Amino acid sequence: MLIPSRDEEPIEVEVERLDPLPDGSGSPAAGKTWGPILVGFVLDLADLITFGPGMKRIAVPVGFAVGVYAGTRMGLPLRQRLFLGAVGAAYCSLSATSPYPIGTVIGSLYRAGLFGRRA
Repeated sequence: MLIPSRDEEPIEVEVERLDPLPDGSGSPAAGKTWGPILVGFVLDLADLITFGPGMKRIAVPVGFAVGVYAGTRMGLPLRQRLFLGAVGAAYCSLSATSPYPIGTVIGSLYRAGLFGRRA
């Protein structure tokens, strides 16, 4: 076992701390990390809720509201919020998408940089 001698200087490490968000909620990167995944998850939950019989008539408004709300939380301009609302409405109105977590998968792929990034 090696024992360091007292003549050696200690190693100094410089640390750069990130400023917390203005509301005190922690690191600014935290929202960007989970944002797309959570949006997909919430959209999948809305799709699952509107899966039952008689629920398809509210699927379009619920999907649109979730899409617009998600776009607002992501800080998108109005045109992109409305587009995301239309995608949410279409997604929730399709019966075939209810059993599959497609929104969460797309959010995860986007977060990983494999989907939706422009070169």
